[in-house]
Amino acid sequence: MSASRTSSIRRLMMIGAATAAGLVAAAPPALAANSGGSGSARQPETSIAADGPVPVGFSSWIDVLRTQQQLHGIADRISAAAAAPGGEGFSSVVLDTDHRRVQVYWKGAAPASVQRVARTAAAGTAVEVRPAAFTATELNAAARLASLRPEFSTAAPMTDGSGLRVTTTGAPSAQALTTRSITVDLGASPAVTVPVTVATEAPATPFSRSVDSNPFWGGAQTHAGAKSCSTGFAVRTSASATAMLTAAHCAPNGTVMRTSTLPGAGTVIGTVEQADDFNDIALLRPEAGKSAAGRVYSGSFPAGSSNQFGVLDDTSNHTITGSNANYLGSYICTDGGFSGLACGGIRIDQLNVFSDGAGPFVHATEIYGRAAAGKGDSGGPVVELTFVDPAHSSEFTLKALGIIHGGHPDTNPAPCNGVPTYGDRVCSTDVLYAMISTALQRYGVTLVTG
Repeated sequence: MSASRTSSIRRLMMIGAATAAGLVAAAPPALAANSGGSGSARQPETSIAADGPVPVGFSSWIDVLRTQQQLHGIADRISAAAAAPGGEGFSSVVLDTDHRRVQVYWKGAAPASVQRVARTAAAGTAVEVRPAAFTATELNAAARLASLRPEFSTAAPMTDGSGLRVTTTGAPSAQALTTRSITVDLGASPAVTVPVTVATEAPATPFSRSVDSNPFWGGAQTHAGAKSCSTGFAVRTSASATAMLTAAHCAPNGTVMRTSTLPGAGTVIGTVEQADDFNDIALLRPEAGKSAAGRVYSGSFPAGSSNQFGVLDDTSNHTITGSNANYLGSYICTDGGFSGLACGGIRIDQLNVFSDGAGPFVHATEIYGRAAAGKGDSGGPVVELTFVDPAHSSEFTLKALGIIHGGHPDTNPAPCNGVPTYGDRVCSTDVLYAMISTALQRYGVTLVTG
């Protein structure tokens, strides 16, 4: 896709009062668009930088992310070994970038292929193989069962493979307080009893840049009636057709979504299809003559900033070059249409989170207390910064990780970035998202890359 085509692409980050239904924002008020109009051109790809405090022992976020990319390669080899015959004991793999190590949790003796990865880790990195009480298969099955029980709202495996962490909304019920384990019968093997740890947490609130144009990019604002969300990643559905991923809770099948409700800016993107409430993903099919491109908006606001009118007047963008696996401990970036790009400090701390049987989702937390996402960001991209040439260059590329679902602004509040803080727009230090691999497999599509 040409980055110089003419269009009104300034993302007017405008929003009215957010709806109580979730991080799906209400349609913005009718405010005048910035000057520039349809005569302005999309700008070439822009640089991206992670911000915020740097973990102890590192000189910069470039240093952190170079190390993470190295550890990511090790984790990929561990995952390949886990997927091969003999990998049934795998429980989890954790990137501990702050300490330059990968932690592998395994039930029983780890196979020779895993031990080989540990022995051949690059200088300056380490691989630690630790015992786990349960396998990933056992824990994921138990988490799904637990999330379906009325006394629990979410369930996810503990990082070290020792059991489940389950949550309740409000004060735990007597039944929740007395539940100590979940028994799972996998059929081919003896039933296992998995211990649970109960915590109190408000239910996840599903979260919702404007005036995008054809071909459409990810991370832009979308509107359908009174609701606003974000676009995710462009995918190819056939040799000649593309679509955009978004969140299923943003709009039901058959809904026409537009770029904006501003006067003269309400361009139709397309129609929602194949909404999957279980995984909170959907396809947004462009109308005839339109398409989606392998780029995402990448403008960001300073931490805690909020423009009075929610205007992000820029054309920052970046190509998507592929996808990455999600690993515990990875530092990631969110790119919702209403908050902008947030990088530096958002770290994955839970995988395979189930909520009322739906999922699995990934959970990440902004470790410095800043916003990870907010209302209006649902459906937007989650990405990882990787280096084109880790050894010789600081040039970044973006890899797709997932589609924003929501967060917990009631229990994990944070000052919102990007859009106004008036009304009831809320943001949180945590974010839940559907994995990109889930969406690609569910729809049988491939990523459109730049």
